[in-house]
Amino acid sequence: RCPESPYSGARHRGGWEAGRVTSPCRCGAGEPPGCCSLDEKHRSRTTLDILSDNQKGVAFADYGSHWQLHRKLVMATFALFKDGDQKLETIICQQIRPLCDMLATRSGQSVDLSLPLFLAITNVICLICFNSSYKDKDPEVQVIQTYNDGILDTLGRDSLVDLFPWLKIFPNKTLETLRNCVKLRNHLLKKILEQYKGKFSSDSISNMLDVLIQARMNADNAGAAQDRGMLSDRHILATVGDIFGAGVETTTSVVKWTVAFL
Repeated sequence: RCPESPYSGARHRGGWEAGRVTSPCRCGAGEPPGCCSLDEKHRSRTTLDILSDNQKGVAFADYGSHWQLHRKLVMATFALFKDGDQKLETIICQQIRPLCDMLATRSGQSVDLSLPLFLAITNVICLICFNSSYKDKDPEVQVIQTYNDGILDTLGRDSLVDLFPWLKIFPNKTLETLRNCVKLRNHLLKKILEQYKGKFSSDSISNMLDVLIQARMNADNAGAAQDRGMLSDRHILATVGDIFGAGVETTTSVVKWTVAFL
C-alpha cells in the first residue's frame, strides 16, 4: 500500500475503504488496488519476467486490465467443475484410482510415490486446462517433470540479478537454466494449443483453453481490439502455464508431505 495514497488501504468485504485525502499516489496508479510504493512496484523482477513472458498471465502480472481479464476467465474455468460429469471431485477420484490400485499391490513394500503422484495430479490439471490426460511412461510427462523441477530449482535460489538488474549482461547459469526450462514448457504448451485449435467448438466449452479461445473469438466479433490484444497466443500460454505449473507442483508437494507424515 502506498503511504501517500488518497485511500486508507483498509480492505474489507471485497472493497476499499476511503480515507482522508492527503496527496496523490507517487506511482500514479489512481486506484487503490494498484497503489504501492515506487520501490515495490518498479523493483527488478528479472527471473519472474522470464517465467511470465514479461508479466503475462495471472500469477506474476501486476494489477491492471490484463490481470483482471485473465483472472475472470480463470475463475470462469473453475466454475465449470463445480458439478455434473465434470465435477472436480469426480475427476480427482478417477485419476487417483489407479494410484490406489497400485498401492494395494505393494502391501508391506516400500515404494517411491513421486512419479505416480506427479502423474495423477498432472492429469487432474491437464483435464482442467486441456481436457486431456497422460498414460504412464508418456514421454511428455517426463518433459513436464523436467522443466518443472528446473524452474523450481532456479526460483528457489536467491538471484543477485533481481537486486542488480545490470548483472544480466553477464553470463548467468541460473538465468540460462530458467530460460531453457521456460522454453521447454512453452514449446510443449504451444504444441498442445495448436493441436487444440483444430478441434475447438463453441458449442462445447469444457476446459480452460475453451474459455480463453472463446473469449478471444468474442473479442474479435465485438471489435474489442484491447481485449483481443490481451488474448494473444502468448497471453493464453502464460495463463495456462501459471495454472498448470502452480497446480501441479503445489498439490504434488502437499500430498507427498501428507503421505510422509501419515
